[in-house]
Amino acid sequence: MTAPTTLRGYLDDQLPYAYGTLVADLSDNVPDCLWPTSNDTYRQMRKHPQLAAVLAAYGLPIRRAVSALDPTGCRDEVVQLVADDLGLPVAGQDQPGAARVRGVSWPDHLRLALLDLAYGHSGFEMLAEIRNGLARLVELSERLPTTIAEIHVDKVGRFTGVTQHMYTGKRVPQIRAEQMAWYVREREGAAWWGQSLLRPAYPAWLLSREMLRVTATGHRRFSVGVPTGEWAPGINPSPEQHVQLQQAMSSARVGETGGLALPPGATMKLVGLTGSVPDTLGFIRYLDQTMARMALAGFLDLGTTETGSRALAGEFIDLFLLAIQAEADAVADTCTRQVVARLVEWNWGVDEPVPSVKIGDVGARHEVTAEALNLLLGSGALSADPALEAHIRRQYKLPERAGMAKPAPYVAGDTVAAANRRARAPRRKEPARGQLALPIAAAAEQESDFEQLQQDWERARDLLLEEWPDTADDLTAELAAAAAAVIAAGTLAGLGSLTVKTTTIAVIAGVLAAAMAPLAALAAAAAAAEVAAVLGRAAPAPTSVDDQLAALAEVFAGQAAAGYAQAASRRAVLFAPGTSSTDVDTAIRSHLDEISNSRSGLVADVTGGALTAAQNAGRASVFSQLDDVIWVADETLDTNTCAACAAADGTEYTTWADAHAAYPVGGNADCLGGIRCRGQLRIKPAT
Repeated sequence: MTAPTTLRGYLDDQLPYAYGTLVADLSDNVPDCLWPTSNDTYRQMRKHPQLAAVLAAYGLPIRRAVSALDPTGCRDEVVQLVADDLGLPVAGQDQPGAARVRGVSWPDHLRLALLDLAYGHSGFEMLAEIRNGLARLVELSERLPTTIAEIHVDKVGRFTGVTQHMYTGKRVPQIRAEQMAWYVREREGAAWWGQSLLRPAYPAWLLSREMLRVTATGHRRFSVGVPTGEWAPGINPSPEQHVQLQQAMSSARVGETGGLALPPGATMKLVGLTGSVPDTLGFIRYLDQTMARMALAGFLDLGTTETGSRALAGEFIDLFLLAIQAEADAVADTCTRQVVARLVEWNWGVDEPVPSVKIGDVGARHEVTAEALNLLLGSGALSADPALEAHIRRQYKLPERAGMAKPAPYVAGDTVAAANRRARAPRRKEPARGQLALPIAAAAEQESDFEQLQQDWERARDLLLEEWPDTADDLTAELAAAAAAVIAAGTLAGLGSLTVKTTTIAVIAGVLAAAMAPLAALAAAAAAAEVAAVLGRAAPAPTSVDDQLAALAEVFAGQAAAGYAQAASRRAVLFAPGTSSTDVDTAIRSHLDEISNSRSGLVADVTGGALTAAQNAGRASVFSQLDDVIWVADETLDTNTCAACAAADGTEYTTWADAHAAYPVGGNADCLGGIRCRGQLRIKPAT
């Protein structure tokens, strides 16, 4: 069997009725909705308030969603050219591109492309110019639906181009398909005019327009009653008097100077409507609801209907957002295939991989609030770094921090923190995990072996993080059960005061202390080696820090318990009072388990802070006994240096009291990162 290389059939029954290459629309039984007459119909319909709201509800979320160019599998040169010519950012690059004088304005192009929602199709003619040997896209000029006279297809129904209306003294423009971007909505077969979002609303729109006229006429005619003339009993008016009275009633008007003269024996009454009348306004509301319903936009009318709820609105909106996302994805796919692919083909041929246009989640709107940041940092989804701080300052329109250290240049595929760390102190190859004890002989070769200190700290932290889910298991179970009991009791009042048993905190403190002790011993040994290298003599024996480490471990264990309690409270408050305790317990336990298994956020901050305190305590057990040195602040290990630490870096202290006050066991006392500070003290000779 050989692969087929030709087509023998046709797409649908449109083609047999085509005249030459002009496709005739025979798919509708309403003349006003047959293309191209439909263009004028939809032009009127999109001005209707309800339909204008429907179109805005579809178009505006797509326009405000984040559009980007997905570079997966493509060369940087290709991606950059397409991004520049379309005015799109590249996905994964936080910094927007520079503004351009020439090229396509993506927001404007997207706005016009979405005309296919109203008309079913929207066309653009592409214009390129050759610069530096490359074809550059300089225009995507809209060819509005109302200007299209003919849509051309080939014998099997493929789109081949359009012809616009001919104007006196001008040549008819014939635009071939390969020069166009043709957005078509819900195309079926050879119907390249597409299907307007407004088409199902046509009957309701037509009746609504008529009913509005009826309502307006009724208000003008009957809102103050109908002037009616009556003759007094016993009066026998002549025909001429009847005519005079009728004319008087017809000329009656409401106004500040209005008046009326009646024949003798005649009186005037304002007679209102009697009996039941059609509910025209109710019918108009029904028609408006129908027009919204056909577009899955029923939530637009929830404020005007007799029934409805927040939950119902949520269901409506969820379905509506899915519909909008489908429209956005269709626009992005068309742009990729008809614009991006051709731009790449012009310059590199048909075999070159093509980046794709993506329009992000149209329903996403994540406000950058202090509470949201606290949740993200606490759950481990984010970690603080200079780039994040700079973004938050821009978001809240805050001034740039004075003296803020500039981050290292961005390295593709790397984080800013890693780039900064690499720029500060290149690391040796890390030994196998699980080996906490290390030889310190190499430390004698230099004043401060910060690289070795960091490796010791990271290895101890990794071991502690591996054990942490088991360590926090009792803590998680206790808080989940407590929160579930509060919810099941039908109240929320107790969620703000969730506490952890002291025995549970003591267990966590014991685990922390067990990890801190060997790290403090390693740090003390490294400090002794540093004394030998700097001063040329043996260091004094380190003082005991066991009690200090036990106290610190209890503090950090309490911080962990408080963080878990806060996380449990935030999760539990989302449940309605009276919810099954089993459901609440399961949900909260799952949430807290995610925190326990995260390698950033609350757990990383607490364990890292405890280990830094242990390391600094070990070094202080040696350095605090020296009296002929200068203690120097060093922020080499701080991968994300705040302004306070940047200012303190290199500061010299002539007394241990001053040095210890500035750098107690947790790093720099003024550090904005708190327990995440990795600042250390080193020594130098006093003379």
